[in-house]
Parts: sequence; structure tokens; C-alpha cells
Amino acid sequence: MRELMIEAEYAPFAPDWFLKTASRWFTVQKTPCLQTAEAVIGEPTLEALQNAPQLRWLQMTWAGADRYLHGGFPRGVLLTTASGAFGETIAEHAIGMLLALCRRLPAYARQKSWNDLGSERRVAGGTALIFGAGDLGGCIARRLQALGVKTFGVCRRTSPGRPGFERLVRLDEAEALLRRRPLQVCTPHTVTATEQLLAQLPAIRRGGYAEEHEEYRLGLKSVAAPIYEGDGPCRYAIGVICIAGTPAAEFASMRTAVMETAQNLSALLGHRAPGGI
Repeated sequence: MRELMIEAEYAPFAPDWFLKTASRWFTVQKTPCLQTAEAVIGEPTLEALQNAPQLRWLQMTWAGADRYLHGGFPRGVLLTTASGAFGETIAEHAIGMLLALCRRLPAYARQKSWNDLGSERRVAGGTALIFGAGDLGGCIARRLQALGVKTFGVCRRTSPGRPGFERLVRLDEAEALLRRRPLQVCTPHTVTATEQLLAQLPAIRRGGYAEEHEEYRLGLKSVAAPIYEGDGPCRYAIGVICIAGTPAAEFASMRTAVMETAQNLSALLGHRAPGGI
């Protein structure tokens, strides 16, 4: 009988109904057995796939297949992704987080009281620039439109139009739109000049990390580094926050630890070449 392999990190979450259905066509294996598997659920590295002579189908648990699109993927193997499977769920989470931030719920939770923190921001009447106009971006855009938000989608192809977006724009046009928008002032140290902010990006790319010193909240500073998935662009980031008075040497150690952690996580996600943000 054909073998279906579920990568170890996903095996504990495989529902019984799925295992029962899959067992009609496959012998389901929850331990690594790429050498005999004909179907795999997960994201094995390209190196591991070279040792899978029987493989005919790879089903990813992610929407993006970047790590397999730059050469080295075995010929004759069907590659399918989870695109469209999580749009509704993630969109609801994103909208929930947006509303919480606009109504300052995290700040109220931190102070553990309802002492007035000042005015809140409204969502209705705002403008949203959504990078990526696929399934997830569209799910978010449609919900924002229902709340009275004007939505722009950033993507490579701007025609035909897509549901949920009033307009589709390319990256260069999106940058022009951002330049016209005033930047939010959080503290007296916040960078509010668009040109000044953009001028910092080359150094951030070269260094592989970004810092902020009391720009978001007085008394705090932070450092973050990018995490890459496969050979694709930066998709995640990891960082630490500390008090503004942290000694320079200690903060430098934090920066080093953040960068090393980001590089290790990127390697675990199949990223091989170093890069900037």
C-alpha cells in the first residue's frame, strides 16, 4: 500500500477524521520515512527531498511555496499548498487585533484598570494599504470595507480588479501613497518625516537588524531582526524590548542574541543565504 508521511511537528494535530479518510488510500506514517513515502504533508528541506525516490505528492501546510521555487525541487512531484485554507481565520484575527489597538485595549490591559487613557482611533473613514492581494489579503480587505475603510491592495498585477479592494497598486505606487500619509506620533522621539525614515532603510538592510529608542513608548527601546522562510523574502521578525536606560554593552549583547536567534530560525525554515530586511 502507498505510504503517506506526516512530518513529526504536525502529526500530533492531525484529526482522527483525516487519518481515517487517508488510511483508505495510504498507510499513514507519523515518523520520518521519506525514502518510502509517496505522499508527504509538511515542508521537508530540498536536501531531504533528494532522498525521496518514491515521492509523488508534497502537500504543504503553508500558503507560500517560495522555498521550493528556486531550483532543486524533484521533477515529477506534484506540489500543492494550503493557499485559501486559512484566509478567513487569519483575517478575523487580524481585524480583532486592529480593533484592539485602535481602542487601546492592550494599554488598558497593562494598567489593569479603565482609567481614561485619552481618545481612541476610529476604523471607519480610514485607509488601509494591504501588501498582498491574494486570498488572505482579500479576506482582510472585505472585512475592512464592511467597517467603512478604504482599501488598497499592493501586488504585482493590478488588473483585473479583485473583490474587497477599491484599487490595486504596485509597490512603487504604494510607496508614493505612504509618503503622502502623515506618520503617527507616539513620543517626542518618533520619526515623523517619511524621507528620514526611508533614509534609514539601507543601513537596516546592511546590518540585518532594526533598533528604536523611545520612538514608540517613552522609557523603552528595542531591537529586532528578520526571519526568512526558504529562499523567499522576510516573513517574520523576532525582537526584544528593554528599558531605555539599559547599558550600551548589555543592549549590544541583546542585539547579537536577537540576530543569532533570527539566523537559526531562518535556517530551520530552509533559508541558506544571508540577507537583509
